[in-house]
Amino acid sequence: MESVDGECESLVGYAAEELESGDVAWGEDVLHPADREETWAVVQRAIEREEPFECTYRVVTADGTVKWVWERGRVVDVGKEQSTDSDEDDSTTSRVLEGFITDVTESQAREQELERNERRFEAVFNDPNLLVGLLDPDGTVLDVNQTALQYVDLTRSESIGEAFESTPWWADGLQDDVERWVDAAAAGEYVEYEATHPTGDGEPTAVEGVFRPVRDEAGAVTALVVSARDVTERRKRERELQRQNDRLGEFAGFVSHDFQSPLSTARGRLELALETGDLDHVETALDAVERIDELRTDLASTLRSGEIIAERERIAVGDVIERVWATADPGSEASFSVAGSTHIEADLDAFHRLIENLVRNSVEHGGPNAEVRVGRLDGEDGFYYEDDGPGLDPTVREKIFLPGFSTKASRDGTGMGMASVRQIVLAHGWEIDVGDAETLDGARFEIRTG
Repeated sequence: MESVDGECESLVGYAAEELESGDVAWGEDVLHPADREETWAVVQRAIEREEPFECTYRVVTADGTVKWVWERGRVVDVGKEQSTDSDEDDSTTSRVLEGFITDVTESQAREQELERNERRFEAVFNDPNLLVGLLDPDGTVLDVNQTALQYVDLTRSESIGEAFESTPWWADGLQDDVERWVDAAAAGEYVEYEATHPTGDGEPTAVEGVFRPVRDEAGAVTALVVSARDVTERRKRERELQRQNDRLGEFAGFVSHDFQSPLSTARGRLELALETGDLDHVETALDAVERIDELRTDLASTLRSGEIIAERERIAVGDVIERVWATADPGSEASFSVAGSTHIEADLDAFHRLIENLVRNSVEHGGPNAEVRVGRLDGEDGFYYEDDGPGLDPTVREKIFLPGFSTKASRDGTGMGMASVRQIVLAHGWEIDVGDAETLDGARFEIRTG
């Protein structure tokens, strides 16, 4: 540099004399290495075109600090006299660069921060997993992203300028809420909301979102950003999980009820063994205890898997009722019969509990002389179960499968046994109907497995 004026030392840490003498070369010692090629190209292009130039680049100061500077310059012709001994005009001209350089580090930092913020906003605005809208503080739509447009029959240009609460994203009845949310956000609040957006295919979309105020440097709200996430599938999973939990809770209650029969058998038989010394009672009690252990294992497995029924297998209905009869211990006067051979595909543990509850119901209502009969349904897949008890009044047949409903005159009935039967039937995908017995004189349950 031939001549340097101004606050050179405060800008780059070098005295003007160092630059003028050539001890410090601007292009090599001051100009940032990464910006040299581009800056040189800008200046050379301006010289060739004989036009002014402007450029922004980085410099490295004497202490190693990096600053941003803005330079504006031009090419000028400067005259020089070659001799003073002649009357002739021997002056010549040379072309030099003239310009000024100023520190723009702070403004450049602000611009870079603004660019970063803009990139962040663009990333959020164009997130394919979010419905995003940009609003004026009064609720007028300034812009919406492509994801939001996929949920309505509307173009971006059609949405811009509309009052947000009047757009198709909001179902009838929500407009007042949207106005309230806009007003709150415009006042500087961060407003979270949940809503259901109507869609063209008739399936509503559940969303969770927020209204965010955007402030300027003075703190005034200049815009609102509305963003929402589609949580329809998550809500479906939550509802299904809740239904499953409800089923498992109901199942646990039913199994707790089912424990009562073998517990009662074990207790009664052990008391008889103590009174009579007859060890045959102990064997029956042990069978009941084994059944309790099976129920405990079944309960633990079901709670782990979340499924009320597990793997199905081919089961002979007559074999199951014979085993149930032994552990239920209805008394020597009670009896059962099996009409023919009937097989089904079922979860053995669950089916065992189903038959247990039917047998218990028959014994409790039919007394010590209860009689039970099972057999194949005519012309259909499935089987029937009937007893010789008092039967069921037609007015209560629809209620007997409800948890808590009992036909017992006393308060001893829990109303869980028949509800357990229905749960197991439904878990298998079967159907159950109740009516009057055809061979005996009591109730008849028909379970269709096809």
